[in-house]
Formats: sequence, C-alpha cells, structure tokens
Amino acid sequence: MSMDRKKYLDMCKECSMLPKGALGIPAHVPEHLIVRHDGIPYYPVSYSLGWDEGNIVHTAVLHDLRQNSVTSVNLLQLEDENE
Repeated sequence: MSMDRKKYLDMCKECSMLPKGALGIPAHVPEHLIVRHDGIPYYPVSYSLGWDEGNIVHTAVLHDLRQNSVTSVNLLQLEDENE
C-alpha cells in the first residue's frame, strides 16, 4: 500500500527530533520510521509539493540508510510496511 501524506509528514517530524550522530545524521532510526522504495530502507527527511503538466506531484525526500545519500521519489511510490 502507498504512503499516506499525513503519516509521512508525521514521520518527517519525528525523524527530525532523533538524536544526531556524525554529520548530523541520526545515530539510530527506529523501525517504525523506516520507509522503503524498491526494497531499499530510507528514513524521511522532507516533503515537497510540485506540479507536472497541471497535476500535483507529492515528493518524498529520503535519506538512504545504507549509502548515506539522499533521493527524491513520488510519495505514491513509497511502500508503507507499518500499516
């Protein structure tokens, strides 16, 4: 099932309050705050609202837990395993 926007925003808020380790990256991300895209674990960083050909696009900005990189994906493409 795809990710609900309000739930995603709540997750972003909770992740922003996690204790930070090296380089401002959370030292530990609880399992309930991890989202997956194409099977890769991420934690939510932020949200963006945009437009494409007159249609609203909801974008999730995610931090990769394995590669220490940031990526942006359509919110509808996120897998909600905690539902």
